[in-house]
Amino acid sequence: MEHGVTVMEDNTSATEGAIEIAQECGAKFIYASSSETYGERDTQPLTETMHLILPPPTLPRFAYTCGKLFDEYLTLGRTKQQTLNGVVVRLFNTVGARQNRHYGAVLPSFVEAAINNTPMELFAGGNQTRSFIHVRDTVRALTTVAESGVIGEIYNIGNPMELSVAALARQVKFLLKSDCELKYVPGSEETVGCSRRVPSDVKLRALGWKPRHTLNEAIEDLAKEIRG
Repeated sequence: MEHGVTVMEDNTSATEGAIEIAQECGAKFIYASSSETYGERDTQPLTETMHLILPPPTLPRFAYTCGKLFDEYLTLGRTKQQTLNGVVVRLFNTVGARQNRHYGAVLPSFVEAAINNTPMELFAGGNQTRSFIHVRDTVRALTTVAESGVIGEIYNIGNPMELSVAALARQVKFLLKSDCELKYVPGSEETVGCSRRVPSDVKLRALGWKPRHTLNEAIEDLAKEIRG
């Protein structure tokens, strides 16, 4: 959030470079967008044809959302012009081994806290909900879209099982047999994000995909890695 302009510029310049290569090779181009592009919606689950409700650009968090959404338009716009074979995927909270632990991602933060017996911080009561998908299921989904996804379409990649952040913390504690404290701290709109985010996976399932791995597997995989 402190480097919003850089986030947008780097995201867009990298995407433009990748698009140029795809155009030269005549390759299918899959743009990895984010569930952040849906913004704040009361209606759940989130479907790919929904109108987006975005925060004002005065919020620094909007920079990441804006960068992702711009590149969606770039991908689909050039596809409509028939200069690119583009597909957009919107990723929902991929978790598991090798997940980056240095930028506040919720599951690695909770697993580390459980292992080290340090407090798990729950912003704004931890009542906001998310839907988590095992990284192996994400990889299979990307492969499925690469092989069978329709050019010019958008596909959610996520598991629609909805879970509150507080429930996730308790699940990690129980699974890893930890006595760590749940620490409730104030949270702003920027740190908490939207109140709910549940993907519809109907379009993705129509391509023959379905999730095979559980959240518990992702927690255990991540814990094993952190413990070394």
